[in-house]
Amino acid sequence: MIDKNAKRIDLSEWSLKGEGLFGSVYESDKYPGVILKLNKNTDREGPWEEFDKSRRIVALGVKTPLVCDFVTDGKHFGYTAQKIAGKKSFSRLVANNPKETDRFASLYAREALAFHATPCDTAAFPSMHKQMADTIAGSKLLSDTAKQNALAVLADIPDPHTCLHGDFTTGNLITDGKDSYWIDLGWFSYGHPLFDLTQFYFYQKYLPTLFLKKVIHLNHRQIKAFSVSLCKHYFRLPDPREWKQLEPLVRKVMYVRVLKMAVDKDSPLSALVLLPIAQKEGGFKPTSRLKLLGRIILRKPLI
Repeated sequence: MIDKNAKRIDLSEWSLKGEGLFGSVYESDKYPGVILKLNKNTDREGPWEEFDKSRRIVALGVKTPLVCDFVTDGKHFGYTAQKIAGKKSFSRLVANNPKETDRFASLYAREALAFHATPCDTAAFPSMHKQMADTIAGSKLLSDTAKQNALAVLADIPDPHTCLHGDFTTGNLITDGKDSYWIDLGWFSYGHPLFDLTQFYFYQKYLPTLFLKKVIHLNHRQIKAFSVSLCKHYFRLPDPREWKQLEPLVRKVMYVRVLKMAVDKDSPLSALVLLPIAQKEGGFKPTSRLKLLGRIILRKPLI
């Protein structure tokens, strides 16, 4: 039985090596062979879930650095993990070597296909399909009709019992030049691979450049070029004109994916920003944000 109590660390023994939007990575001469990852906020559950899932995911055969201890500096929580010597993320590889984007996308696709083909322990990990259904059905921001329509779309999406990353970006696959490893597995689940793959589409189409650069160190042009090559290699469809066959299912996945993001935790601000995007991707006429704002003020269902 693993101890859920966080082991206290002295942060002065560690040197900052990298920062992301939500966390920081440290190394220490005193503890060679391991890295320290600490969340920037003071939430305990998020880092614990990522640590605990990473520990159990190894048993599935997924390549990920081994985690060591769940830790705290007294304010922030995180964990120590196996240090992969000479590692670089695929974000860094693409950013530093843009002419080799297609080669890196091919390598990424190979790892992604193996990952998405890995059977998941459905008793130990959550279903993406069920998480989506529960969030949509339980939302106070959606009318009963909107919920029924969304759940009907979700029911049309196949629900295989194979692994999903949940935060599927170029920054979350690292390589030492020989082996590759998936990292940041706090949202790991199982379900249809398009729930992972459409993250690239959402990022390149809707996220501002400053956010992209902060999260995955790539601009829109770079992430679009990578996405095109990834689709070509992942789906084994070298001609983009052949991708038309994927569009109906992609639209369904994007609709429920963004809708879940919009109403998660019933945040009016998220709904105001994301609901029109979900409607557009689902092929529906987007509700104006002014109308949504009025319904928020009147505390009425937004759609």
